[in-house]
Amino acid sequence: MSSPLHHRHHAMATWFEFRAAEGEIKYVQQAFGEAFRLIDRLEELLSRYRETSEVCAIGQLAPGESLVLHADTFRCLELALEMAELTGGAFDPALGAAVDRQRSGSLDTELPVRGRLLLDPSGRSVTCDAAPVSLDLGAIGKGFALDLAAELLAEWDLGPCLLVGGGSSILAVGNASGNAGEAVTAASRSAAHPWEVTLTSDSSVRLMRGSVGCSGLAVKGSHILDPRTGTPAQTPARAWALAANAAVSDALSTAFMVLSRDEIAALCDQRPEVGAILQPDAASEELVRFGKALGVTHQFVRSTQAPSLNPAAVRRT
Repeated sequence: MSSPLHHRHHAMATWFEFRAAEGEIKYVQQAFGEAFRLIDRLEELLSRYRETSEVCAIGQLAPGESLVLHADTFRCLELALEMAELTGGAFDPALGAAVDRQRSGSLDTELPVRGRLLLDPSGRSVTCDAAPVSLDLGAIGKGFALDLAAELLAEWDLGPCLLVGGGSSILAVGNASGNAGEAVTAASRSAAHPWEVTLTSDSSVRLMRGSVGCSGLAVKGSHILDPRTGTPAQTPARAWALAANAAVSDALSTAFMVLSRDEIAALCDQRPEVGAILQPDAASEELVRFGKALGVTHQFVRSTQAPSLNPAAVRRT
């Protein structure tokens, strides 16, 4: 339900919903308005469906050509390539052409020949190496937008806020302390965690700060290709990633849909600030958890809310 401290904005082909735990109504409205305008500017830079975007310009680079990027585009692309390396290619931002084929219903699963992008931080430029690269930053763009919005809102000093992009990218900001995300237990129910994110009918994650990203068959479709092989992946029904920022949790939730459990466990060991939750079967509410970001207990608080990717499944505790 909407409230004076709850505002919605359509961008990046989805809805962004921002909520403040407290504050003067007009001040919150002004702050969120500035953040929404920032997201609109990011869409102009990052959308592969806008011919004037820098992402489209990158895709038009011939081998050896370079392009100086806006600072935000460079930062997003740099993080996307870092996530691709961290996941061994399970998250791949350079699959724009393959995404188009899949959305068109093509049965061709052969990965397109593509080159590499070489980044030069000193000149904030990108160079196409070998074949052209068709970027699709959709699996990280919403989270990146939330992260930049959070940086802007920090200047307004609003206090605790929840920022949601498309229902599947969730970022809690403005709290003075606390882990990025931790499992809710009966013992911690009374702790000062302002936001609770429903996972299934009997489990949830409370956020003091940090993010939850979700991917699932309901969003990605029933046939998900492993970008490392181009073949259909054996995927869980849903995958959640917990991280300090939303861009990372977005990218990792996508990767967790195709990584094996051993690979997910190894990644969480490598990055202790990252956590993972899998729901192997949509017909079962069994969850498999990985990483220290979820805490040490296995007891989840029973929730009265239905499982959903919709931000309505996020509430204040």
